[in-house]
Amino acid sequence: MLIAREMAPGRRSGQFEQHLTEDRIYYPQHTSTAHQAHIICHEIAHLLLAHIPELDALDPEVVRLVLGRSHYADPAEEQAEVLGTLLWQQLNLAPAEPTNAAVVTSLEHRRSRHV
Repeated sequence: MLIAREMAPGRRSGQFEQHLTEDRIYYPQHTSTAHQAHIICHEIAHLLLAHIPELDALDPEVVRLVLGRSHYADPAEEQAEVLGTLLWQQLNLAPAEPTNAAVVTSLEHRRSRHV
């Protein structure tokens, strides 16, 4: 489930939670659609890589540099950033186009191609 919400400045820009019946991805509602799509892909990457969610584990300085990160204190963040960026590129989420529906549609389309 994708959920837009207010994200406090200096805090993480996205978050995922695993529940018994669903996974939830939270992303900031007040950012560009391209940035939202990139954050969603990053959080999906955490799920695909079976990372365990850690609350408040990110350094706020790293979050401030969200699209220009080049150093990661946590290997899981680097893995999710790389895979999330690849997903974003492979799903053809061009900056002018992405919406939540486009992310879901693109994922469904790619899943049906790679069964």
